Amino acid sequence: MTLIGYYIQLFMTFSRNRTNEPIKLSRSMLSNELNCSERNVIHILNKMEEKEWILRKSGKGRGNLSTISFQKGIGEIIDCLHDSSSYHQDLNKLLSYLDHHQLFEKNKQLAQSLFEKLFGVIPPNQYAGEIDQLRIPYFRSILSLDPSDVERQTERHMVEQLFNTLVVFDTERQEVKPCISHYWESSHDDKVWTFYIRKGISFHHEKYVEAEDVKFTFERLKDTPAKWITRYIEKIICLDKHIIQFQFAISNRCWPLLLCSPKCAIIPVDYGNKSKEAFAREPIGTGPYKVMTHNRELLRLSVHHAYFKGRAHMDEISIHIMPSVENYFTQ
Repeated sequence: MTLIGYYIQLFMTFSRNRTNEPIKLSRSMLSNELNCSERNVIHILNKMEEKEWILRKSGKGRGNLSTISFQKGIGEIIDCLHDSSSYHQDLNKLLSYLDHHQLFEKNKQLAQSLFEKLFGVIPPNQYAGEIDQLRIPYFRSILSLDPSDVERQTERHMVEQLFNTLVVFDTERQEVKPCISHYWESSHDDKVWTFYIRKGISFHHEKYVEAEDVKFTFERLKDTPAKWITRYIEKIICLDKHIIQFQFAISNRCWPLLLCSPKCAIIPVDYGNKSKEAFAREPIGTGPYKVMTHNRELLRLSVHHAYFKGRAHMDEISIHIMPSVENYFTQ
């Protein structure tokens, strides 16, 4: 556990949510609460004193009580979280503790003020540096970010931030519009579709999108649950570095509409030199954001500066996976 985590635990257990109030505590009481040795307790308290989080007057002799005054309330210690390299771990500790002791149930205002302080837009400051951050709590892990795997709306939304498709559907005008492809045409019987790829579209690993990437994207779909999309494709031909052609066994007038599906998001050849499993965890796309960290507890996205549709306004987005928060967003 980190020092902030220790402080949170001691403050919530012994302070009765009050600061600057002397409290008599023994080393054994602190040791039992923190589940560590009395020697380690002394080290922890010394560190807290150095940071001016507590004032302490040690009792003389073994077994005598020390007097401790907590100097930081919940709001102030939360500010210290922003400067912590283990922000997510400390945040989880705090929320888990409050939830376990039903303090959110007893104090709705505490819950509201806490979430307002911890989540939402975090503007540039001394902790975040010169970046705008958006922090979002979410109650379940995002297991895969491979476009061919996504089914839930949450994953679909993430895929739309990380990838682009050849074309997109304009819901207002009810029509298909250009995206990675700037123009397309079909044969008279709609069995052959040819798409022209914009030049200079960069993947997150700085490789430019070419026809071979598009070909790889759709050929690999044949071995995924999304294989129904490519069911009637007979051939995919790269006519040029920026021209791709799909040849179908039957007339396929709806092909541009199908291409709007997130499952058809364009990915780099050979997954950008990653395994399929590694790609699903930290994929490479062309979208406005790229993955920096992705595990069962945290998904952190950073802006893609070379995004062909223009740089996104928010610099960083962090999604913190915290199962205990679900109750407080569904009540």
